[in-house]
Amino acid sequence: MAKFHNRLRELREEKGESQKAIASYLQITERSLQYYESGDREPSIKNIEKLATYFGVTIDYILGRTNDPDGSFADHLRSLANNAIYEPISDFITLIVEEAKKATKNGKTEVRVHSIISGIINDVQTELVLQKELERMQLTVRNIKITDLGDPLGIKTVTAEVSWAENSGTNKAPVK
Repeated sequence: MAKFHNRLRELREEKGESQKAIASYLQITERSLQYYESGDREPSIKNIEKLATYFGVTIDYILGRTNDPDGSFADHLRSLANNAIYEPISDFITLIVEEAKKATKNGKTEVRVHSIISGIINDVQTELVLQKELERMQLTVRNIKITDLGDPLGIKTVTAEVSWAENSGTNKAPVK
């Protein structure tokens, strides 16, 4: 298995990002990132979470504990449970998958799911993460709408319209 510092460098280079850009994203100095990549220092847990989110991989992958960048869906959500974006939407994603399973059994290839979710701070990031997670499960996102209810705690309504191919295996979605 790869060590964290090697994995970080590989991910950064695959994405074509400079050390300066990643350091800026983490709000650290470029020299600190160089220390991470050389293995001379280790980042905080918060920065490991941010890096995993940025590169779209699991924490286990970036730490070098697995060679599967996606992990299983359930493992992925668990590993990112402390991430402020993933935590509020993890139950919503599970709801979408369950509704898709039911719809598939009834011969349908699309579903519209609506829910009230608290803790959504950044609508744009939440929408991007939600779309990415659904596409990872072979669901085509037709529309995501986040409506602010004017609550300072981030309580909002979220509607997602998704579809899938008849033979996509949606009824076997990897939610545990």
